[in-house]
Amino acid sequence: MTMLRFALGLWLVLCGGCASGTRIYVRSTERSNDGNTLYALVRSVDAKTLRSHEVYHDVASKLFADPADASVLESQPIFPGNPVTFNVSEGDAKDIVLYFLFTNPGQNWRLPLRAPLPSEVYVDLGDNEIERVQTRK
Repeated sequence: MTMLRFALGLWLVLCGGCASGTRIYVRSTERSNDGNTLYALVRSVDAKTLRSHEVYHDVASKLFADPADASVLESQPIFPGNPVTFNVSEGDAKDIVLYFLFTNPGQNWRLPLRAPLPSEVYVDLGDNEIERVQTRK
């Protein structure tokens, strides 16, 4: 039994980063959101929501909803100028939308991602919207 525990422990250590899913990397500048903290929010969505033009206020209200909104998979504060990295498990969602909740958002404040999800998503934020996105399958 001890050998089995050792083998399982070793596997967990070696494959700790092997979990399938999407790793999201976010870079912002010190000017992003006028230098104020903003939030990234990831939601699992259906095809209709993926294609829709959601209302910013409706999405923002899901951030701290009580009880928590079941569609929210992840939320992270973003401190301008500091990179943020987080994961979305493959089992968590088929299609997702990544939102950036700026105080005064531009037109590109949401990033829809269809299944199969990429293994990595790199997002560069500008002053008040997403400026650049790169994905890696």
